[in-house]
Amino acid sequence: MKILYVILFLSAIPLFGQGTYQLRGRIAGVRPNEKLFLKKQDNTSSRILTIDTIRCQSNGFVFRHTLPEVDIYTVMIDGVAGQVSFLFDHDMVLTGSRDTFKAARITGSPLTDEWRRFEREVSTPFEEKLMSLFAQRRAAGRDTITTALINSEIRQLRADKTQAVNQRIRQRPGSLLSLYLLNWYWNDMPKTDALELFAGLSTPVKSHSVAGKLRQQLGLMQDGRQN
Repeated sequence: MKILYVILFLSAIPLFGQGTYQLRGRIAGVRPNEKLFLKKQDNTSSRILTIDTIRCQSNGFVFRHTLPEVDIYTVMIDGVAGQVSFLFDHDMVLTGSRDTFKAARITGSPLTDEWRRFEREVSTPFEEKLMSLFAQRRAAGRDTITTALINSEIRQLRADKTQAVNQRIRQRPGSLLSLYLLNWYWNDMPKTDALELFAGLSTPVKSHSVAGKLRQQLGLMQDGRQN
């Protein structure tokens, strides 16, 4: 079995990352000349950009890029199900296998650890409960009383999740993850709450390009000026 050694170097400038960072790793079972993609979503247009493509070699490969800001990047193997997303903020290590690549682990990144902890403690439990309620609603068939009760539970569950997100953002206004959470979930909350949460974010967080797009979505840009 071949082991692919990965070293991904990115040079970062403030505010979220200073110096040169690298992602190195081991991917078991890769095949010669398979393509590995480094991708990210453009924070202005929302288009998925392919930052680089490299063919896997027996002696590994290296990505080298200038990273303008700490952001979410994704690594994919051509033709292989799954992808690995992470926030670049420190030197990191990727470990995993080709057959279960979507389960590959990223270590060494405090922000990525924070993101995974949120998924583990908040997002995943809520989604599992929601899927269970959807299954119960399907099973209820034409039982309108049961369906109405389940729909009420679904609304409450979604409200509880929104409240958990709201609380998480309030507790950590200086975390870049809080900006991402607000960007992902603001449509699920009253706009007044979203505006209040955005106003409470730290100045460095609000300098990120994601914040620029969120300003526009929240109606905080008028005549080219930021409010």
